[in-house]
Formats: sequence, structure tokens, C-alpha cells
Amino acid sequence: MAGIVTPLYGALLGDHFSETPDMVDSWPPHCRARTKGAEIHEDLDPEFIQAYFRKGQYTAAYSGFEGVLAPEDDVPSGDLKAGQAVTEVLDEDAIGLDDWLQSHDVEDVVVVGLATDYCVRATALDAVQAGYNTTVIAELTAGIAEDPEEVFEELEAAGVEVERP
Repeated sequence: MAGIVTPLYGALLGDHFSETPDMVDSWPPHCRARTKGAEIHEDLDPEFIQAYFRKGQYTAAYSGFEGVLAPEDDVPSGDLKAGQAVTEVLDEDAIGLDDWLQSHDVEDVVVVGLATDYCVRATALDAVQAGYNTTVIAELTAGIAEDPEEVFEELEAAGVEVERP
């Protein structure tokens, strides 16, 4: 089993962030590079995390499969190393999540996190489409919509197993 983290890492996202967000295409500022919002939650034990993937560095990204492998010496808190430019984080030859999972013989993907109806949904759908046995643990997700049931039904229809309490 591989421990993977795919946080949004917004650096230069143009109109993805807005002071008057519509909560569909634009959002309040969140997960900006070099801020607390880009940090990995303190309850995640880094001992079990084998790789960090950065998504949303320059364009909006919902799926973890849109992310690229962060450099091994990258600070998992979301901070850049002193003197490192934001542009250095993105490498044209960077490894994507699917390539990394395949190279590590991963067959099962478990998706948890925020937000159920956006990032969790997109990552789970991409995982099952890529051929992984995919599970979403409902208790370990939270969404924008108050009731995530419609999203869970969509995921199940696509072949994702949803573990409910």
C-alpha cells in the first residue's frame, strides 16, 4: 500500500480565486503556496506518506491525477525552500500520479479528504477510469454541498465503492 497526498498547491491560479466566488468555477482563496492552507494536516503521520503530488500550481485542478510528483526535498508543509522560486516547483518532465502508481504496482486507491463533491469526486472518477479498484471512505470526506448522497450515488454508478458509516 502506498501513502499518497495530493494537496491543491495554488500559486498563480488567475480567476480560480475570487473575492466574490460563485463556488462553481471560482472560490475563496485557499491552499495558496507558502501559506498555512497549503500545509498537510497535523494528524497525517508523514511516516506513512511515500509521495506528495502537487496539483493546481498554475491552473485549477480538482483530481489528484492532475498532480505532479513533488521533489523529494520539497517541504511537505507547503512552504517553498528559502530562495526557491514558485516556477521551480513545476517541472515539464514531472511524474504524474497514474505513472507513479503504476510504477509501484498499486492496484487499489482509497480516496478521502476535501471536498467530496469536487476534488474527492474527480480523483475517484479518474482512478476508476484508469483501472484502479477505487474506494471512497465517506466518513473521511467533507463537501461543499450539505448532502453528499448524490455524489456518492454517481461514484457508485461509475464503479467506485463508497464505504458509508
